[in-house]
Amino acid sequence: MKVLFICGSLEPGHDGVGDYSRALAGQLIREGYICQIISLNEVHINNVLIEDQNDNEVAVPVLRLPSSLSWSERVKEAKNFIETYNPDWLSLQYVPYSFNNKGLPLKIAHYLSQLSGDTEKWHIMFHEIWIGISKTSSFKHKIIGFVQRSIAQSITKVLKPSAITTSDVLYQSLLSSANINAQIMPLFSNIPKTEINIDFRDYMLQLCNIKFANVNQYTFIGIFGTFYPKAKIDNVLNEIIHDPSYIGKKMIFFSFGRIGESGMQQLEKLKEVFADKIKFIVLGELSPQNVSTVLQVINIAISCTPVHHIGKSGVFSAMKLHGLKVFMSGEEIIPEFTKENFRYYEEFIKREDYKWGVKYIANKFISILSK
Repeated sequence: MKVLFICGSLEPGHDGVGDYSRALAGQLIREGYICQIISLNEVHINNVLIEDQNDNEVAVPVLRLPSSLSWSERVKEAKNFIETYNPDWLSLQYVPYSFNNKGLPLKIAHYLSQLSGDTEKWHIMFHEIWIGISKTSSFKHKIIGFVQRSIAQSITKVLKPSAITTSDVLYQSLLSSANINAQIMPLFSNIPKTEINIDFRDYMLQLCNIKFANVNQYTFIGIFGTFYPKAKIDNVLNEIIHDPSYIGKKMIFFSFGRIGESGMQQLEKLKEVFADKIKFIVLGELSPQNVSTVLQVINIAISCTPVHHIGKSGVFSAMKLHGLKVFMSGEEIIPEFTKENFRYYEEFIKREDYKWGVKYIANKFISILSK
C-alpha cells in the first residue's frame, strides 16, 4: 500500500499535525509500507523544497510548498508530485488553521479535489473541526465556527472520502451532527518510550539534592508542556498531598517542555502556596529521550488538557504510554460533553500502555483503510 499524507506544514517541532504525520509515515515505512507527505501551506520556507525528513532514523520523503506561492502554483506542484508517486491513498490531515491563518480556508475543497486522479482513495483525519462548539462559546466564535463547519462539510462532499477518522469522541459526535460519519483513531504519544538517559536522570536528582539510593522517600510529580490558565493545578496538588498513598513522602514537582510566560506566572504562585510542602523545579525544553526519561522518573503526571479533549492530546498519550498515573486538572467540562462521552473516556484511559504508541495506532490506521 502506498499512502501520501497531506498537511499544512512540516516544520519540525513547530506544527503538531506535521510532526504527527511524519511520525505516522515513519512508522508505516518501518512496517514495509510506502509513504510520502506534502505540506501545502508552509510559512517557514520561501521556496519549493523536496527533502527527506527524519523520523527515528527513517527517511520520510516530503514536498514542502510555501504559502508565498499562489494556490494554483501549489496545486500544480503537488499534483505533479502525486502523479510521479502514484499512491493508493491520499490522507488529508485536517486542521482549518493549517491551511489558512484565520482558520477559514474557503476554497480548500476545490484545491484538494484537483490533486486526485481516478485511482486514489481519500482518507480524512479531522484533528480539529470548528470552534464555537459550545453554547458557552462567544458569539464571534460561533459565527466563525459556523463557516468552518460548512467548510468541513464541503470537503467531505467534494472529496467523497472512503474513510474518515477523528481522535476525539466529542468531535465524533459533533461531526455526526453535521452528517459526517467518522471512526475514532486515537492519537499516539508524541514522545516514544526510550531507554532512560542515566546522566540526565542523575542531573534531575542532583537538582533536587537527592541521592539515587533515597528516591523511594520521594514522590515525583510532573507537568509536560503548557500550564493552561483554566487548569486548577493547586486543587490537584492538594489532592495528591492528602492522598494516603503519598503521605509521609517528600514531594518534588518537575515542569518540563514549553511552559510559556503565563505558565511561569502560575508556577510562581504555586511555589508560594506550597512553599513548605513541595519543591518546584523547571527543566525547560528537552530532547525526546530526556522527556521520556522524565516520564520514567516521575510517579505522577498532571494533565492540563480538559477531559473533553483528552483524545486529541499527544501529551496525555505520552503520559499513558509511559505507564503513569495521571491526575486531571479539573477544567470545567462543556455541556456538550455527554454522559456517554464521559463513559467512553473512563474506559478509553484504561487501555494498556502499548496502545498509546505509534506502532499500535499505525496498525489501526491500516486496518481502517483496508476495510
